[in-house]
Amino acid sequence: MDAELRKAYLACQTIARNEAGNFFWAFRFLPRRKRWALSAVYAFCRIADDLVDHAADPHKARQDLHQMLADLDAALSGTTNGTIYLALADACGKFDIPRQLFEDLIRGVEMDVEGIEYGSVEDLELYCRRVASSVGLMSIAIFGARHPDSKKYADELGVALQWTNILRDVGDDADRNRVYIPNSLLKRRQISRGDVLTKSNSVPWDQLFDDVYGLALSHYQRAHDCLPRSDLRKLVPAEIMQSIYLATLHKIRRLNYPVFHRRVSLSILTKIAISLWVVFLRGILGAHPRFRCSEK
Repeated sequence: MDAELRKAYLACQTIARNEAGNFFWAFRFLPRRKRWALSAVYAFCRIADDLVDHAADPHKARQDLHQMLADLDAALSGTTNGTIYLALADACGKFDIPRQLFEDLIRGVEMDVEGIEYGSVEDLELYCRRVASSVGLMSIAIFGARHPDSKKYADELGVALQWTNILRDVGDDADRNRVYIPNSLLKRRQISRGDVLTKSNSVPWDQLFDDVYGLALSHYQRAHDCLPRSDLRKLVPAEIMQSIYLATLHKIRRLNYPVFHRRVSLSILTKIAISLWVVFLRGILGAHPRFRCSEK
């Protein structure tokens, strides 16, 4: 690896190390080459998210997002255009990551810029597939998972993780004037978008959040049902993510959905314990246990 490419990967690793959160735990048990590639994917995703979250001008944010794709295309064609893009182009070449997945991601992030109101669960899950399942599909290419069902697993897991994020971040999103819960779910519980944005104390939040919890859980179940035994060990990093996010989802419910007042998370020790258990169970034993739909 030449000095310029190494510098590019180190820049991506710095972003991942500082910002990755739960995604960080998927990095820890990968060989260096795959870990570096995943850090390049993460850096691209992080920059796209930050462009939207910190945007003062939606038109400028859309232009910047489209420029990210142009910079990626330039790097893929052999033209160096920004440090992270050099690393990302190298990762795409080594692991055969489809360029379309990056376009899907940008189209999803662009929906945040536009402030789309989601009418139905299906509308929201299109967004989930663009911003989360696309990243899962990039990741399994790096992991080396080749069974056709691994793509179904990545798709369903991405939706499950994004539903978990939506429930966990309801309060933070309301502060940004965003409501991701579909209108169909709000209407069922006679709740308005205004109630969410103002964090009203006079509506049945538990019922609504139970609905979101159930939808997230159904996608975790579907992902588990798709998990192919032949790729089980290769998907250990994804299973670590699945286990950490699922434990977070259960904790949110166990605490009776305090999502307007705090961001629920797991302790570092809990994440370490979960990660080691998944590595032992899936990576060493190759076990494929029954899905646990609730904490016991």
